[in-house]
Amino acid sequence: MHHGLSVAYRALGDDDNAAQMLDAALRIEPGHEPALFDKARLLQKRGDLHGADQLYLRLTARNETRVDAIFNRGVVMFRKGNLKAAERWFRQAAKLDPDAPRPLTNLALIYRYLGHFDAADRCLRHVVALYPDFVEAQWNLANLELLLGNLKDGF
Repeated sequence: MHHGLSVAYRALGDDDNAAQMLDAALRIEPGHEPALFDKARLLQKRGDLHGADQLYLRLTARNETRVDAIFNRGVVMFRKGNLKAAERWFRQAAKLDPDAPRPLTNLALIYRYLGHFDAADRCLRHVVALYPDFVEAQWNLANLELLLGNLKDGF
């Protein structure tokens, strides 16, 4: 019941009451995965990266194939500046769901930051081939082309 109320509060844009309902839901059932995930996303949104990371870690320990928690743990690691950990988590998410565009796009960003341009290019071209309308991958591929001096392909 409390988790359902938190969803309603979030839909209304009331993160404070949503957080209270999530806390209540987790007091009643500490392992409730939907509430754990929603609480982690809320903490991530609020900039509490440590708190979000701890909840994503709990979720992934309980369910090693939960792609959304694995992916978001990668996002948290990226925002914390830990590129190697972010790479591991995005790689795991991509392994579990190889055709999902977001893990591969974010993995390509990590590769670009680390100077692994060929790997970034392969990830982005794979995403664009699967999802030609996925603008984020197209934009990142064009940006990579410009970075590499391929002005014709970058535009």
